[in-house]
Amino acid sequence: EDREVFLVNLTEAGQLHAWTTGPLEAPNQPYVDLQLAGCSFSSQMQADDETGMGIVTGTLNPGTYYLSVRPEPHTLGSYTLHVEFSVIPENTDPFWYLPL
Repeated sequence: EDREVFLVNLTEAGQLHAWTTGPLEAPNQPYVDLQLAGCSFSSQMQADDETGMGIVTGTLNPGTYYLSVRPEPHTLGSYTLHVEFSVIPENTDPFWYLPL
């Protein structure tokens, strides 16, 4: 299966939003997936964004991840990969979470 893979090193915990734009119209836009450092796919770490053209992750711990872009079968075309990262601030308030 043909795909392009991009290495992402996170130094802080946070969330990724990744999507593609280009001349191809939906549903022919390429798929975006997130893999763990061992290149294993983890669907529980990601969900489709509201556009259907990308993914939004849950909170990711610091570490190495891979974003892969794979074309829709039988369609090859140019695209631009967009990635946004939002840092999740650490909560320093000891009363924010009290287990029951």
